[in-house]
Amino acid sequence: MCRCKSCYLAISGVIFLIVTVLHALRLVYKVPVQIGDRPLPDWSSWAGAVGAGILCIWAFWLLCGVCCCHSCKTETPPEK
Repeated sequence: MCRCKSCYLAISGVIFLIVTVLHALRLVYKVPVQIGDRPLPDWSSWAGAVGAGILCIWAFWLLCGVCCCHSCKTETPPEK
């Protein structure tokens, strides 16, 4: 894997990890959030935590080279 792709996956994974933790903290501490005059329901943080958590796991999964699709596998050149 090229270095720039590894950096991208690592940074993406960390950002999604931070977002997941922030959503979880909002749920634990019951922090009210509102947009304008409308309160944001708790289920939106559940959805945000699950979605960001999945993307975090996916980024680190790809970073470690664990991929189930055949297009990610690099072919080794035939021996001469």
